[in-house]
Amino acid sequence: MNQLLEENPYKDRSGYCDYAMVITFYGTGLRAGELIGLRADSINFDNGQIRVIGIGAKERNVFMSAAVYKVLFKYFYHWRPKVASDYFSVLDSGRPLTRFYIAHRLAAYGRKAKISDVRVSAYTLRHSFAVNFLRNER
Repeated sequence: MNQLLEENPYKDRSGYCDYAMVITFYGTGLRAGELIGLRADSINFDNGQIRVIGIGAKERNVFMSAAVYKVLFKYFYHWRPKVASDYFSVLDSGRPLTRFYIAHRLAAYGRKAKISDVRVSAYTLRHSFAVNFLRNER
């Protein structure tokens, strides 16, 4: 994770969007489709929860760690493009992220970080979240 995050140029708008995307996948275990469909009003900064619509239109609440909260708050109030869109994560055009965008950006950061022993993807980050969660349960 450190290698991956070090290669992310989060000093500009698109870089910070990508940084928030990686932190969200790794820190919450969201699926790519769930992140794409995330609405701006789905994130409750008052109680630190994200309302997610998952597979089969099932709704669940996901808690944010302090690190995820900080990154998403900063993205939403400082780096998010000033466009009229109901979606939380948007491109500069105001359109929501796409699966292709997510896959392409994660793979590019993986190559820059010289990560070759594992595929860098939303699913891999979700899996890493689950493994770390279970390790810390004990």
